Amino acid sequence: MKTSNARCLAADLESKMLEQEIQLIIEIDDLLARALDGDRSAVGAIAVGLGDLLLEEAEGVLGRDHAHEATDVRQEFYVSLLEGVHVRPAYGRAISWMCGVVRAIARKYRADRDWDWDLDDGLDEWP
Repeated sequence: MKTSNARCLAADLESKMLEQEIQLIIEIDDLLARALDGDRSAVGAIAVGLGDLLLEEAEGVLGRDHAHEATDVRQEFYVSLLEGVHVRPAYGRAISWMCGVVRAIARKYRADRDWDWDLDDGLDEWP
């Protein structure tokens, strides 16, 4: 009897946690929509709530040697939201969309810099 009650409580807890996760995802989607409409407080909430995740995305693209530049990439993303550069995603969830945009900014950031990626080592020695 006690095992049955424990299973029931565990299932109820799991269901409530899932509902909370779904609600959080919906709230983040709404937050992005507000940010894209120029709501500065929504951009601030994204910065506070998702800043670490967005920073990790930028660091992943920039690589270990240039990870310190990731804060500039993340800041560029926030500015792009404030400037209305982006249009609302047609489908998908806000978190994946934001991570994708940050990765794209990081790739452009990396390409625009003349960093030594050790790709040309020894080329001067070729005949």
